[in-house]
Amino acid sequence: MVICCHVPIHSNRHPDRGWYVKPDEGQNAFYQLQSRFRDCILAGFHGHFHNGIRGWQDHRGMVESLMPSVCYNQNRGLAGHLADGTASGFFVDELRPGFVVAALGAGRLTLHYKPLGQSQQSEFVAKWPANR
Repeated sequence: MVICCHVPIHSNRHPDRGWYVKPDEGQNAFYQLQSRFRDCILAGFHGHFHNGIRGWQDHRGMVESLMPSVCYNQNRGLAGHLADGTASGFFVDELRPGFVVAALGAGRLTLHYKPLGQSQQSEFVAKWPANR
């Protein structure tokens, strides 16, 4: 199962924007549900941030990923923050407006970032244990 939301559920702290579903407004309930169905929920996709593919895998193996905008994406210096350890998670350093083709199967999620009107693409791959 893949869950899609507009606003991220993952707690976002600097250098990320601070908008997310707060603990008492549904975040705790979501993670309790995710824990209960962790063998079924493989990923959560979110929008709202306009900074390309950005995500985490810190809730029992579920990948939470922000998706890029087809209108605009902003450079928030995430590559540097990940490199120096002031941020966790992953980031595909591609900020042109674009979309994602997600391929899910055989214990593997692949996010292919496709910039609009371009043939180049960036990729993030997440793998789960075979027993998932």
